[in-house]
Amino acid sequence: MAIIHSRVQAETSEQDRIDSFFNFCKERQNIYNKKESGEPAPWTDDKVLQKYKICNIYREQDFGTKYYLNSILSLYGDNAFIFFMTIAYRLCNRVYAFEQFRENLIEHDFQGAERIAKDYRKEHGVFFSNAYVTFGGLRKGEDKIEAYFRTCRWINENADAFVELLKYAETAENAYKIIQKIPFAGTFVGYQFFLDFLHTPILGRFKDDESFYIIGEGAAQGMDIIFGNHTKESFDRLWREQDNYNLEKPLSKHNCEFSLCEFRKWHNLSFNSGRGKLFK
Repeated sequence: MAIIHSRVQAETSEQDRIDSFFNFCKERQNIYNKKESGEPAPWTDDKVLQKYKICNIYREQDFGTKYYLNSILSLYGDNAFIFFMTIAYRLCNRVYAFEQFRENLIEHDFQGAERIAKDYRKEHGVFFSNAYVTFGGLRKGEDKIEAYFRTCRWINENADAFVELLKYAETAENAYKIIQKIPFAGTFVGYQFFLDFLHTPILGRFKDDESFYIIGEGAAQGMDIIFGNHTKESFDRLWREQDNYNLEKPLSKHNCEFSLCEFRKWHNLSFNSGRGKLFK
């Protein structure tokens, strides 16, 4: 990784690398628009973007987030229940698996939901998304699905208390710290919970607050490619640069961080130094 960064930085200017990031963002968004309008593939001349799955630059256009917004938030209004369903969904984060037992969770039928989940895993060989790691640190031999539903029960029992704490959080960062107290949240997964809650009455008051964000590992590597560092000063500078590139719509700092992670994937695959998920 460091060799790739050093070579690119030696051969290109920093401005060239900033250009590359925003050109990537624009091209990925062009692909999304063409797919949404029903145009046939290929939607781009870029060989990496043709071959590999690279996420959209706006998180709300991501398949999993669109499902969350349309199939969970649009149906349920109680804050405690939204809190519970949000955590339950994101800890699984595989839409087709979650759909199998969603109604059981609505009815708080955890035993039935667990049975369906194990049947799904037996049939498909997978249950959880591989987009990020959940349930790290389980005891050896402990069943991950059983840990998942044990956590779901705990979240359901404590949802009202968490919602009350979040109600009085004075800053977005304070709210994030409260969310990190959720079992198995951690830094990255907790941030995903936080971003989801920005779409809800629970934390909607912070949706346009650009003062707090987390630079995850993938985004930090993307910044290393561009700047040779991943300081917040460099990140803020990159975010401000978007005004010069006529993006379809502004990148929030959260989406800028999200895009940097995908840029890192695209960049490394372009230099044959990374692995990616192929289109089937």
